[in-house]
Amino acid sequence: MANRRLEYLSTCVIVLLSVRQGAAAPSRLVVRICNFSRADQETISRAEAIAQLIFQDAGIETEWIAAADPAALDPSTLTVQIFAGRAKRPGMKDAFGVAFTGRTESAAFLANVFFGNVEEAATTRKEAVVLLGHVMAHEVGHLLLGAAHTRETIMAENLGRRDILRMEAGHVRFNQRQAEHLRAAVMQRQGVG
Repeated sequence: MANRRLEYLSTCVIVLLSVRQGAAAPSRLVVRICNFSRADQETISRAEAIAQLIFQDAGIETEWIAAADPAALDPSTLTVQIFAGRAKRPGMKDAFGVAFTGRTESAAFLANVFFGNVEEAATTRKEAVVLLGHVMAHEVGHLLLGAAHTRETIMAENLGRRDILRMEAGHVRFNQRQAEHLRAAVMQRQGVG
């Protein structure tokens, strides 16, 4: 009888561990980068690593890839274009980025980041990298979550120079609710669920 209980408990532990591992499996997202700015590859790579950590914290593994053909847009892949200057739209001259969200998040795939504005807000190269990584994560967040902003998160409106210390400390992230919605959006984009 004791052997049967031990066998039963062992089976339960294995099942629980299997279920837990399945639940913890992160979603995977590919983000294509088109660099039309003067930012060098090291700056872009370091910013991608920051954005990757922000998404990883939300339970999403990301792969940031350089576009083979930056001029060719592919709606099946999220794309971030990094431009040297400012936004050309009226009222957006100081914006760090813009995501083209459309009617549904599943149709959104393109965001622009304005490296000139990022550089202007930063006082050091390190700050520019930190800000760029957060802006990239913010804009990809819009592509997956929609146009809404949420205070005290990575999705706050008007992230900027005043937030850099919090960014460097790792305090500017997606909240739990956003993370859940992000994971669901990634699964939907992948045709799962």
